Amino acid sequence: MSRWYRLLAVFCLLSLILAGVSRGQPASPTGKGGGPGGFYNPETVVTVSGIVISMTPPRAQQGLPELVYLTLKTETAKITVFLGPSVALDQLPVKIKALDKIEVTGSKITWQNQPVIIAAEVKKGDQVLKLRDPKGVPVWSGRGAK
Repeated sequence: MSRWYRLLAVFCLLSLILAGVSRGQPASPTGKGGGPGGFYNPETVVTVSGIVISMTPPRAQQGLPELVYLTLKTETAKITVFLGPSVALDQLPVKIKALDKIEVTGSKITWQNQPVIIAAEVKKGDQVLKLRDPKGVPVWSGRGAK
């Protein structure tokens, strides 16, 4: 399966998860993290740093938000990092673009035999972009820890 098809499959699945979160539905109780859809797992949180080599906001499917992800080149590998829906990210003060040097903290999972990170926090210089709480609940869902 080509990389393009894998990314499309990941996008579709995460879009469905994000659509459920944006409608105020409770997160799935499955998975260790109890976060959105059970994919975010606090036990697999890692911090990696590198250079953004691409930002890819795929076209939204009808009725679903555009999911923004990037490819980060670290010292040892390239990894896909999922940030969130473009409508939420557009409202946040920190903007990430290609060639930015960033540090990402998030849940590292395996999807279609490829490592990906669901970002909770992105640091760009002294700017910090908070995307999810420690349990993985997105800040745009309105259900974060008080």
